[in-house]
Amino acid sequence: MSAIISDVRTLMIQANVQNLNINEIMSRLVKSNPAKYNNKQFRKDNLLETLHHYKKLSVVYVDNEENVIFL
Repeated sequence: MSAIISDVRTLMIQANVQNLNINEIMSRLVKSNPAKYNNKQFRKDNLLETLHHYKKLSVVYVDNEENVIFL
């Protein structure tokens, strides 16, 4: 989970954005590291699980439109 959240944070920093939709995050993860994220082992459910975990820790906020914001 820590590698995933780190990759999400990195791609948001590189894109210079404060928030990003989960679907866009998935797309950018696949583009940034196809070997890691473009396989049958990593799906949107894995990303949602990670985000939910870090939401409980007050690291990220996910709004009703599935936009992710780092706190």
